Amino acid sequence: MLNNIKTLIYQPEGRDTSVEVKIADETVWMTQKAIAALYQTTPQNITIHLKNISRILDLLQDTKYYIVQNKEGTRKVKRKVLHYNLDTVFNIAIRGQYFEEFNNLINFAQTNGVKKEFLVFVPIKERRFGEMLKNSLEGIVDIYDQYKVDNYIVDFYIPQLELVIEYDEKHHKEQIKDDKIRQEYIEEKLGVQFIRVNEGKELQGLNQVIKLLLKNEH
Repeated sequence: MLNNIKTLIYQPEGRDTSVEVKIADETVWMTQKAIAALYQTTPQNITIHLKNISRILDLLQDTKYYIVQNKEGTRKVKRKVLHYNLDTVFNIAIRGQYFEEFNNLINFAQTNGVKKEFLVFVPIKERRFGEMLKNSLEGIVDIYDQYKVDNYIVDFYIPQLELVIEYDEKHHKEQIKDDKIRQEYIEEKLGVQFIRVNEGKELQGLNQVIKLLLKNEH
């Protein structure tokens, strides 16, 4: 296991601060201190974000202990330190609006051998909507989340309705052109229609799905 852990030093462009990143289990792992350095904030601010995130994410699954060597006085000391995976790092980016820093980290990870299919992370609000969707339609239709379509991944796919549901948080406004190209490709590939659910419009999105379901039953 230890042989599969790679420790890298990430140097954000234009900054003097370096950030230690571990690559293990095909993804990125970082300490709270490293996340704070990445986002140019304090560990105390990261603690606040983690407390809010932990209400939704299962941080027991999203954390691991890895050995870190630090200099304490004149000694070099090895200690087991808690590391957080990319899903947690991403959700902190959303809460703190650290999108540029996060995207640069992703580019660094890909450059250092992390495959694109392992760079999948789900925003907390999308998780909540997914839970609402599945609870409402349980036993009626099959819902596949993070469904892979060639080089793309869709948020939710319901084969029985020939439907793809995309949950769009506020930052999606910055990638409208890319989303349109992606949607057209998937519509043609799967023969589906799209429902786009905007952040804050979750109930309206669920109602759209239910209306489509009732229409298909007639």
